[in-house]
Amino acid sequence: MSVLALAGELPARLLAQLRSARDTERAYAALCETEARTDSLTGLGNRRHGEQLLDTLQPGDAVVMLDLDHFKAINDRFGHAGGDRVLRDLGVYLLASIETGNGVARFGGEEFLLIFRDETDPLAAAEELAAGWRERQPLTAFSAGVSVHRQDRPLSITFSEADTALYRAKREGRDRTHMFGTQIPDTAAVS
Repeated sequence: MSVLALAGELPARLLAQLRSARDTERAYAALCETEARTDSLTGLGNRRHGEQLLDTLQPGDAVVMLDLDHFKAINDRFGHAGGDRVLRDLGVYLLASIETGNGVARFGGEEFLLIFRDETDPLAAAEELAAGWRERQPLTAFSAGVSVHRQDRPLSITFSEADTALYRAKREGRDRTHMFGTQIPDTAAVS
């Protein structure tokens, strides 16, 4: 092999190695970004992802906060492995039940955040989710609070309203869904 051929081959080989290393680095960065926004137990978005979802709220979008009822009792009775199973099952259920374009994240512990994009009746949609979850005969039901984002409100107020509605559902017997600012009668069974 001539010196000129070798001199031309070496830079080409180095360039190919550099491209391969750059592609590997990009793939790793994408994996790290995905893992940074994913809850490892449920496969849903994590709190960081939930906060990003909240940042994308538009007027008419609904924020739904879900919280598993009596979750501590599940952990006490079945251990953390039993509690983890309930969390994973709910994650699978929510992913399968949420329409494309909407969002879901495990916001912390046994609390989940859902975003319904421009849903005409978010209370009914949340109640339908609760009913579908009950049909699976889980170890525990969930309570939910709903608030619709308005143009004249900061995102933090919409989130706070959904959280307030969630705690109202908990106070009034659990296994309920409430819309912030309404006095709609509950149709859900009390656990």
